[in-house]
Amino acid sequence: MFVAKKQKVSLTTDTWTYIQNVCYMSLTAHYVDDDWMLHKRILSFCVIPNHKGEAIGKLIEVYLHDWGIEKVFIITLDNASANNNLIAYLKRKMVHWKSCVLDADFLHIRCSAHIFNLIVCESLKELDDSIASIRNTVRYVRSSPSRLQKFKGCISQEKIDSKTLVCLDVLTRWNSTYLMLESALKFQKVFDRMEEEDGHYASYFGEDDSDRKKVEPPLAWHWDDAKVFVQFLKGFYDVTLKFNASLHVTSNIYFHQISSIQKQLDDLCVSEDDRLCVMARKMREKYNKYWGSMGNVNKLFLIAAVPDPRYKLDYVSFSYVMLYDNDESMVTKLINSLKKTLMRLYNWYNEREMGSDTSCQSSIGVESCGTSLNCNSSGLEHANYADRVWIAYLKKREQNQCKEVKNDVDRYLVDPCKSSLNKGFDILNW
Repeated sequence: MFVAKKQKVSLTTDTWTYIQNVCYMSLTAHYVDDDWMLHKRILSFCVIPNHKGEAIGKLIEVYLHDWGIEKVFIITLDNASANNNLIAYLKRKMVHWKSCVLDADFLHIRCSAHIFNLIVCESLKELDDSIASIRNTVRYVRSSPSRLQKFKGCISQEKIDSKTLVCLDVLTRWNSTYLMLESALKFQKVFDRMEEEDGHYASYFGEDDSDRKKVEPPLAWHWDDAKVFVQFLKGFYDVTLKFNASLHVTSNIYFHQISSIQKQLDDLCVSEDDRLCVMARKMREKYNKYWGSMGNVNKLFLIAAVPDPRYKLDYVSFSYVMLYDNDESMVTKLINSLKKTLMRLYNWYNEREMGSDTSCQSSIGVESCGTSLNCNSSGLEHANYADRVWIAYLKKREQNQCKEVKNDVDRYLVDPCKSSLNKGFDILNW
């Protein structure tokens, strides 16, 4: 398949150690076919000798050779330090491949979902006792069929109409903790009734849990903390769902979601609610480690918003102005760097794919004039941050004048944008 079609693929890989101390690796290829349909294929699921980067890199090289894959665009990995050695090894090998895009300068993509998990887990530390207390109540209900049946009886007595029950979380996955708390909050009165009527309920919290005493049954302030937490993380949970999609392209939404996260954190860092403020500041510190400097972000992720006909380069510039408080020097620096990489990518494809060796430079300037985002006008107060930026951008774009175009990139950039408010937009179908 890959030999005949000569598909350009992007790779994702993950490694983990099983309970019996056996190391495994999965390797998956993602590609778009001639009909603009997104596909993924598992290339390998195998035992590996260790988690050392170069050893894994050699294995990946072998599997790419076995599958006849010569065109690799990017490789997405988690943030394990060994992956830096993995990428260094593959770059040394792939740089000699004729189909290596831009000398493999942008080969490495850090998994956004993994980074996001690390960022949000920082906020969980502020609510350890509240989360542990509610987790224990859910664990009690889910620990036996008889207890679950008793729980259902209390639901009926409290006249709560719900088709779902409580669910346990996975400690290393914050989004599962969010879902556990969200579901438990619906049944707060039910848990209170169980404490009154179930004699085993209170004694359960007196038992030791791995040589540690369990946190007491949830009190009113535990539930209050959970409500704050769920409300606080609802927007972040929605972003996680978008990042974790596998049936459609997600790279073109990266810039918008990261911008939205940064803006939300900045606003919450100055919140009058002390709990929200502390959580947001801890998350912002972790955010800064990975995404605080755009120099640390793979530029292909930022460029991915430009080929999306709803946004393009001028929108990216406009969004930067929102994020960096009208700091024109910063915005100009970021956009010029982005344009340089965009033209490098265009010239690479123009030369290798279209048979032309003529390089060109963009003649399109990007306006980054200062502006502000008024969330209380034009009915924008109910829109999310990304939509508010889009609507404000449309007003600004109407004032733009036509500019001279010298190549296909310029022509695309000055064409009118598609509507961003169409939630069913499919970039591959476009």
